[in-house]
Amino acid sequence: MSIRKQLKKILLHISPVFRVVCCIRTQVEDLQRDILDGFKNLRTQVEDLQFQLQRDISTQKEDLQRDISEEFRNLRAQVEDLQFQLQRDISTQKEDLQRDISEEFRNLRTQVEGLQFQLQRDISTQKEDLQKDISDELRSFKAQSETLQGYLKLLPELSDIQIINIKNVPLSFFWVISNTAKDPISQGARGGSISIDHNLFGLFNVPGTFLDLGGNIGAFSLSFGAMGWNGYTFEASSKNADLLKKSIFLNNFNITLVDKAVFDKTGYIYFGQLGPYGLIQNEMTAGIQWEEIPCVCLDDWYNQEGAPEKIDFIKIDIEGSEVAALRGMKKMLERYCFPPIFVESNSWTLFLQNETQKSLLSTANEMGYTPYILKNASLLKYDINNFPTTICTDFLLLKDIPENLKINTYGEYIQDPNEVVTFLIQSLSKLDDGFDRQLYTSMCYALKDFPDYVCNVDVKVKLEHIVKINANDNFLKKYLGWFLQ
Repeated sequence: MSIRKQLKKILLHISPVFRVVCCIRTQVEDLQRDILDGFKNLRTQVEDLQFQLQRDISTQKEDLQRDISEEFRNLRAQVEDLQFQLQRDISTQKEDLQRDISEEFRNLRTQVEGLQFQLQRDISTQKEDLQKDISDELRSFKAQSETLQGYLKLLPELSDIQIINIKNVPLSFFWVISNTAKDPISQGARGGSISIDHNLFGLFNVPGTFLDLGGNIGAFSLSFGAMGWNGYTFEASSKNADLLKKSIFLNNFNITLVDKAVFDKTGYIYFGQLGPYGLIQNEMTAGIQWEEIPCVCLDDWYNQEGAPEKIDFIKIDIEGSEVAALRGMKKMLERYCFPPIFVESNSWTLFLQNETQKSLLSTANEMGYTPYILKNASLLKYDINNFPTTICTDFLLLKDIPENLKINTYGEYIQDPNEVVTFLIQSLSKLDDGFDRQLYTSMCYALKDFPDYVCNVDVKVKLEHIVKINANDNFLKKYLGWFLQ
């Protein structure tokens, strides 16, 4: 094969490779051109970015400078505002401080003036207290002097009176009685005993103010005075009042003696001097010299000058006038908030004044009081419809239970009607044996309030028998007039 052919053959083999090489070369050139273009574009972008960055930095720098300048202006304005506010606050606080200081000075001046006034008043009060103390001392000295004078005045009367020194624990006092008195109260005093219900001694927690209606010679008033009470004692008998006045004087008790009878009206009544049993005139009591004495209604008395500010306890023992006294003290009891009342119910003396135990308790009940029997610091509630089986019964009348009252237990007094009927039949049967006139007459009179007992056949027979055997009794109509009708 010729060289030409071989060359052609080689060329034929090389030609594709050459084309490939040429193609690669072209691609390389295109790539170089693309790379150059890319670099150019990148340089342009970099230059644009640098320009943009410089412009942004410049803009931000200007904005920052402007913001800083604005902030400085704002800060300066705030500082100026703060300075102005501070100056204004300082000025206001200064004014407030000056005003507060002025106010404090005014208050201080007022306090000083107040202290000066208080000091002057205290000095004046102390001066008055000193003057009062001096006056009290002078009065005490005068009282002691009068006491000595009283002892001296009593000397001429020592033949007519006795001065008993009572030393019953916890009581201790001097008691003036008549030398010639033979009544149980005076006889008991000579023996050192006190004729008073001893349940009363421990009835109250603390002392107070009492009213003693029917003071007699002072068994109640002097006992309560010795326990620290003050009070007002009413006594109708001038003889008893004179003795009691001496006892009060000797003991220097704070007790005011009112020498008048207590009744349902103020004025004058007729009274009989019978020692501890003095009583208002009545048609049943004969052989007594009646004398006119003053009487007082307590509804009139409590409005008078010198009446007490309070009353804590009332004792009533006025020989049958208890009902009249209660009727005359309704307003007074209300004024003093209905204090406890200790009252004696004596069927005989009540009968003499046309009253009964039931009328007494009913009168108290109408004013809101409930009767109790006091026994060993216990209260037994008593029904006003109970029949009186004894001549005398003491009652404690209460509307409310006061806090000052010292009571341990409460109960009820129970009366059996059958036992009462038995008692009546037995008692009325003794009339023929000279039975106690006071008991049977008062018992007969009391029966007018108890028709159920009168209707009992046996009781009615006894009453008819009494009427028959006492046909000539001038006072039959007095105690059985209701039955005769």
